Amino acid sequence: MEPVFDTAVADMVIRGAPTPRGLATLFIDYLGDDLLILKDDITAELHQSLWTRTPLPFFALVYAWQDVAWGVALQERQQELLEARSLLDMAMEMSRPK
Repeated sequence: MEPVFDTAVADMVIRGAPTPRGLATLFIDYLGDDLLILKDDITAELHQSLWTRTPLPFFALVYAWQDVAWGVALQERQQELLEARSLLDMAMEMSRPK
């Protein structure tokens, strides 16, 4: 099975650190702190209940949009950094499903 780019693994390889960080932290660190991060205000209970409502509340759509839109930009930025350090192959291998 081919590996999928894992932004948490990429971050750990770039930082040389063994612990993963949250997605909101990665967005800010790699894409800048001027992003509107709505996730910081979401409790675990609210997060779970967001996806059980029909129709989805507007806030949930925005929440999901952030992951998709900024996730692509995050991958591109991390991939640039990994390639510049000749670490992309290692990050991809570490992302391979076990």
